[in-house]
Amino acid sequence: MTTSIDLDDLQYELALADRTDRISLLWELMQQHPEHLDALLGFVVDLEVDDVRQSAFVHGAQMCRELMASFVEHQGLPIIAMSIRANWNPSWGPNPGKPA
Repeated sequence: MTTSIDLDDLQYELALADRTDRISLLWELMQQHPEHLDALLGFVVDLEVDDVRQSAFVHGAQMCRELMASFVEHQGLPIIAMSIRANWNPSWGPNPGKPA
């Protein structure tokens, strides 16, 4: 007997899980519920799009931070520039430091 999947509940559960758990859960559900394959593949595509968006956002934040730090540094304020470069949100991954 096949049980139905509540896609709203699934979306909520996926939002709470980390990336590895999301992929594992989706893989398991695809095997258990092939009748929902299209909907489940949509969630996989969303995961990939989210990864690209996050990567672009982090890169943009790094570039913006460096632009502000360079501007301040050229005004003769190296300590404030260092302070700007030190600010980083750990949820974005490791601090990449000053771009090369």
